Amino acid sequence: MNRNILKFILVYSLIAISLFGMVLTVLIITRDEPPAKEIDEARRAIFEAKKSGADQYAIFKFKDAETDYDSALYYLKAENQKIFFKRNYNSCRKSARNSYTKAVEAKQDAIAVSKNFKKYLEEKIDSID
Repeated sequence: MNRNILKFILVYSLIAISLFGMVLTVLIITRDEPPAKEIDEARRAIFEAKKSGADQYAIFKFKDAETDYDSALYYLKAENQKIFFKRNYNSCRKSARNSYTKAVEAKQDAIAVSKNFKKYLEEKIDSID
């Protein structure tokens, strides 16, 4: 009788451990990955925009890009505090993409404004002569 009870406990223990392992495997495989690529692209775009003078010539778009980047980092930190299978990086990913887009636009605007400003100054200098 004791042998039958031990076999019964052993079999059901193995089944429970196997089910737990399968559930854990599914949770690990389907978890959301952090948007490291998107955040890095946004950071680089902001750096390039600043290098192009966007912080002077396209102030509002540049500040919007920085704000979205800060939001992405905030969302990333908030999600990383959750248990791994409850993480959802959609807000973080969206903010990082918006930041990248706005930084690229700010860079393009800054280049255009600085070229126009340079042309304007050259015309003024020529008119002095």
